[in-house]
Amino acid sequence: MINFARCLSALACLVLMLTSTATLAAESLDTIIIDAGYDKQTRIAVVPFRQGPEFSDRQQMGDIIGFDLVRSGQFSPLGMENMLSFPRWTAAYLSTAS
Repeated sequence: MINFARCLSALACLVLMLTSTATLAAESLDTIIIDAGYDKQTRIAVVPFRQGPEFSDRQQMGDIIGFDLVRSGQFSPLGMENMLSFPRWTAAYLSTAS
């Protein structure tokens, strides 16, 4: 009976140890930050998107896209203060010539 209790106790400890290790591994993969990668990131402009009034309390889509591009380590978005203009209509930035 004592050997069975020891075996059961050892098995419980093993299960607890494996479970806690898997939990820690899953928590460590929560966020991956790439802060370097290329010697020279590609400069890119992310035009701010127009959002309707129903989304006024939400974060700007252009900010989210710019943040994702920076985190990739491959791009360096221009700041809004360095942009020459902000197109308002599709014809301002898409060519309609066929």
